[in-house]
Amino acid sequence: MAVGGGKVRMANQDHLDILHQGVEAWNRWREQNPEVNPDLSSADLQELDLQEANLQDANLRAASLQEADLQRASLQRAQLQGAPLEWSDFRGADLREANLQEAILQEANLQGADLQGADLQRANFFRADLREAILRNSDLQKTILFGANLQEAQLQGASLRETDLQQADLTGADLGGADLRGANLDRTRLIGAKWEDKDMEGVDLAKAILQ
Repeated sequence: MAVGGGKVRMANQDHLDILHQGVEAWNRWREQNPEVNPDLSSADLQELDLQEANLQDANLRAASLQEADLQRASLQRAQLQGAPLEWSDFRGADLREANLQEAILQEANLQGADLQGADLQRANFFRADLREAILRNSDLQKTILFGANLQEAQLQGASLRETDLQQADLTGADLGGADLRGANLDRTRLIGAKWEDKDMEGVDLAKAILQ
């Protein structure tokens, strides 16, 4: 099967078989084979229990992870471009420097997740739960955060250029040094949010809820 002139890459079946043995077996295999970057691309992992799984540097491009349980999983530098992740549970997960470009995270739970330095361009976080998430220096350009809950989120230095923040709740969020140029802040709640005056130069706050 070809997409855009190239073949669709499929997961390594050996890696999939180990993962389906359970997280304990998977993590043991990762410890014994630290040089292997798992290939789980395009795999069907829906509703799988992956709590505390070691998925660092894993290729999960286009992998189906809807309703999967990834609480406290390690996904540092994981490749999740275009992955359907709706309703998945990433509470407390480590997603530092992960690539989630164009991933679908509609109504996903990322409360307390660490997304520092992650590439989240054009991802869809429609009504996702990002309370207390760490998004410092992450790239959220043109990302959909419509109705997302970002209360107390750490967004210092994040790029939010042309991001859709309509009806999002950033109550108590830290936006120090964030780039919000061109962001849609229609009915965005910014009560108690922190920023420097220079951070908001040229930003349209006319329809935002500030108090």
